[in-house]
Amino acid sequence: MGRFLPPTGEEFLVLLPETPLAGARRVAEMLRHDSEEHPVHWDDQTVVITASFGISEIVSGEENARAIIGRADAALYQAKQDGRNCVRVTAPAGVGYQVSGVGSGPAISH
Repeated sequence: MGRFLPPTGEEFLVLLPETPLAGARRVAEMLRHDSEEHPVHWDDQTVVITASFGISEIVSGEENARAIIGRADAALYQAKQDGRNCVRVTAPAGVGYQVSGVGSGPAISH
Protein backbone atom coordinates (compact mmCIF):
# COMPACT_ATOMS: atom_id res chain seq x y z
CA MET A 1 0.00 0.00 0.00
CA GLY A 2 1.40 3.39 -0.85
CA ARG A 3 0.40 7.00 -0.81
CA PHE A 4 1.43 9.49 -3.45
CA LEU A 5 1.24 13.28 -3.13
CA PRO A 6 0.73 15.33 -6.32
CA PRO A 7 1.49 19.08 -6.47
CA THR A 8 -2.09 20.03 -5.67
CA GLY A 9 -1.72 18.61 -2.18
CA GLU A 10 -4.06 15.73 -2.95
CA GLU A 11 -3.01 12.22 -2.02
CA PHE A 12 -3.60 8.99 -3.86
CA LEU A 13 -3.79 5.57 -2.31
CA VAL A 14 -2.42 2.75 -4.45
CA LEU A 15 -3.03 -0.89 -3.59
CA LEU A 16 -0.76 -3.53 -5.06
CA PRO A 17 -2.34 -6.87 -4.06
CA GLU A 18 -0.02 -9.83 -3.68
CA THR A 19 3.00 -7.61 -4.27
CA PRO A 20 5.93 -7.98 -1.89
CA LEU A 21 7.39 -4.87 -0.30
CA ALA A 22 10.40 -4.91 -2.62
CA GLY A 23 8.06 -4.99 -5.62
CA ALA A 24 6.03 -2.06 -4.32
CA ARG A 25 9.25 -0.13 -3.78
CA ARG A 26 10.31 -0.88 -7.38
CA VAL A 27 6.95 0.33 -8.72
CA ALA A 28 7.16 3.57 -6.72
CA GLU A 29 10.78 4.12 -7.73
CA MET A 30 9.91 3.55 -11.38
CA LEU A 31 7.00 6.02 -11.22
CA ARG A 32 9.15 8.57 -9.39
CA HIS A 33 12.01 8.26 -11.87
CA ASP A 34 9.82 8.23 -14.99
CA SER A 35 7.88 11.29 -13.82
CA GLU A 36 11.08 13.23 -13.25
CA GLU A 37 12.69 12.12 -16.53
CA HIS A 38 9.71 13.14 -18.69
CA PRO A 39 9.02 16.84 -18.15
CA VAL A 40 5.75 18.32 -19.32
CA HIS A 41 5.92 21.08 -21.93
CA TRP A 42 3.02 23.45 -21.48
CA ASP A 43 2.38 27.08 -22.37
CA ASP A 44 6.00 27.67 -23.47
CA GLN A 45 7.29 26.27 -20.18
CA THR A 46 8.92 23.05 -19.13
CA VAL A 47 7.60 21.59 -15.90
CA VAL A 48 9.60 18.85 -14.20
CA ILE A 49 7.32 16.54 -12.25
CA THR A 50 8.63 15.00 -9.05
CA ALA A 51 6.81 12.68 -6.68
CA SER A 52 7.12 11.49 -3.11
CA PHE A 53 5.94 8.05 -2.05
CA GLY A 54 5.20 6.45 1.29
CA ILE A 55 4.87 2.67 1.37
CA SER A 56 3.50 0.35 4.03
CA GLU A 57 3.18 -3.40 3.93
CA ILE A 58 0.02 -5.16 5.06
CA VAL A 59 0.92 -8.09 7.27
CA SER A 60 -1.04 -11.34 7.23
CA GLY A 61 -4.19 -11.11 9.31
CA GLU A 62 -4.02 -7.32 9.67
CA GLU A 63 -7.49 -5.77 9.46
CA ASN A 64 -7.04 -2.23 10.77
CA ALA A 65 -7.12 -0.13 7.58
CA ARG A 66 -6.52 3.09 9.51
CA ALA A 67 -3.28 1.71 10.97
CA ILE A 68 -2.07 0.57 7.56
CA ILE A 69 -2.88 3.90 5.92
CA GLY A 70 -1.37 5.70 8.91
CA ARG A 71 1.95 3.94 8.32
CA ALA A 72 1.89 4.85 4.62
CA ASP A 73 1.11 8.45 5.62
CA ALA A 74 4.02 8.50 8.06
CA ALA A 75 6.36 7.28 5.32
CA LEU A 76 5.00 9.87 2.85
CA TYR A 77 5.52 12.72 5.29
CA GLN A 78 9.01 11.41 6.04
CA ALA A 79 9.70 11.60 2.29
CA LYS A 80 8.49 15.21 2.29
CA GLN A 81 10.69 16.06 5.28
CA ASP A 82 13.68 14.42 3.58
CA GLY A 83 13.45 16.82 0.67
CA ARG A 84 10.73 15.23 -1.48
CA ASN A 85 11.14 13.27 -4.72
CA CYS A 86 11.95 10.06 -2.90
CA VAL A 87 10.45 6.82 -1.64
CA ARG A 88 10.17 5.95 2.04
CA VAL A 89 8.98 2.65 3.52
CA THR A 90 7.64 1.99 6.99
CA ALA A 91 8.23 -1.28 8.76
CA PRO A 92 5.05 -3.37 9.18
CA ALA A 93 4.94 -2.51 12.88
CA GLY A 94 5.10 1.17 11.94
CA VAL A 95 8.51 1.63 13.52
CA GLY A 96 11.47 2.87 11.53
CA TYR A 97 12.13 3.81 7.94
CA GLN A 98 14.10 2.22 5.17
CA VAL A 99 15.45 4.58 2.57
CA SER A 100 14.94 4.10 -1.14
CA GLY A 101 15.17 6.62 -3.93
CA VAL A 102 16.77 9.94 -4.53
CA GLY A 103 15.84 13.08 -2.70
CA SER A 104 17.38 16.42 -2.05
CA GLY A 105 17.27 15.70 1.65
CA PRO A 106 19.70 13.54 3.61
CA ALA A 107 19.67 9.78 3.17
CA ILE A 108 18.71 8.38 6.54
CA SER A 109 17.80 5.07 8.06
CA HIS A 110 16.17 4.72 11.45
